[in-house]
Amino acid sequence: MWAASDVDILLAESPSVAPPSRWAPVALPAFDWQPSVLVIGRDLPVHDRKFLEKTGLVECVATLESGLARMAEARWDVVVVAPDLREETDGLRFVRAFKCSPSIFGASAPLLALRDQYGRTPFVVRPLEGDSQFAVFESASRWFLGNTWAVPLGEAVLRCVRRR
Repeated sequence: MWAASDVDILLAESPSVAPPSRWAPVALPAFDWQPSVLVIGRDLPVHDRKFLEKTGLVECVATLESGLARMAEARWDVVVVAPDLREETDGLRFVRAFKCSPSIFGASAPLLALRDQYGRTPFVVRPLEGDSQFAVFESASRWFLGNTWAVPLGEAVLRCVRRR
């Protein structure tokens, strides 16, 4: 049980322990927030991956199935998808179905829950090999195209991150 004197000390107008005269708050790097990026399909180019790893955490998985599993296991700030997961446009078809389709016919309850969880998470469809155009899907109604000659892919991914 708390003593009345403890409550009086906590509610006193002037604190009983004052901070040092040269006190300043310090942020410890171990506790600073870092953006997390999940890459589904082929890995990012080396310079883009190194750029992202300077400020955040990057994980790459090879298949769509393992990507969905990792999305369910952890919370990602941005999901980067290779357009050529199986065929040339399967990555784009996945993102459009996941983000833009009003309903996914025959989807399981865990997939629908995952879709709700990532409804506002940006998905980046990276360029095809040898191309420079990428797409960013923030939500079903908000998406745009970008070009790596104007903005490097690593920088575009970081621009998509929203601090939690």
